[in-house]
Amino acid sequence: MTIATTRRDGYAVVALEGDVDRSNAAALRRALLETLSAGGDLVVDLGGVGRIDSAAIASLVEAEQAARRRRARMALVGVGPGALRMMALARLDRVFAMHGGIEDAVAAWRREAGAGR
Repeated sequence: MTIATTRRDGYAVVALEGDVDRSNAAALRRALLETLSAGGDLVVDLGGVGRIDSAAIASLVEAEQAARRRRARMALVGVGPGALRMMALARLDRVFAMHGGIEDAVAAWRREAGAGR
């Protein structure tokens, strides 16, 4: 797995490539929490992920909880069918904001802010 983090205007994008599983879930967790601690909202781009397991999803859940504590927003984009199935089984599809792409997530945040957040 490779992790690339970029900062944009008020938010960060953490893009993942490759398989995300128990062997690298700790690195994912660390990257997400460090990115959130720097401030701003967070988009996690899973478009390049081949396989994801429950350990990696647990890292995403922890990041979502950290974002809420910081009053930041977090969105997942590019969620593949396998990951979506796993999340739906655990009912996490109701926890995460999921969008087709980065621009979709940011547009949703802007609409939300315009409606009084």
